[in-house]
Amino acid sequence: MPINKPGVKSNTLANTKKWVRKFLSAPAELKAYAIFIVIVTIASIMITFVIKGEILTSYRKYFGATAANGYLYSLYFIFALINFNKRTRPLALRFAMVGMLMFAILFNSWMLFFVRNGAGNIELIWTVLVPVFWVLVLFSPRVNRFCENIVTVK
Repeated sequence: MPINKPGVKSNTLANTKKWVRKFLSAPAELKAYAIFIVIVTIASIMITFVIKGEILTSYRKYFGATAANGYLYSLYFIFALINFNKRTRPLALRFAMVGMLMFAILFNSWMLFFVRNGAGNIELIWTVLVPVFWVLVLFSPRVNRFCENIVTVK
């Protein structure tokens, strides 16, 4: 005989509303980065497993081996930063995201310029310049204020 717990559904709904409220209170930069990460990660996974043969080879020629190489791990950190609690260390979370992006920038630059001796402009833009843009966005003044407010929230 199943045990009926009436509070479980309402508790889940309350937690979802609380998370949505925190997400909506985050600066637009963090929301845009979170949406960008989700879209790029899902698209990269779908492309890797769905597309076969010559199309995948031509895709990799323009966008690199995987488009989400620097973003996949940031997915956890961005949602941990937005869904803060008392134990959240916003500086550590931001440096974790920036560290992943910097690693991707360095690795992709090395691959582009030393292994393949240059590549197309699209690959350079996608694998180096877009992560540099997001690194700069993560240290914008609005994100800095948001992270400072997390520390002061009790």
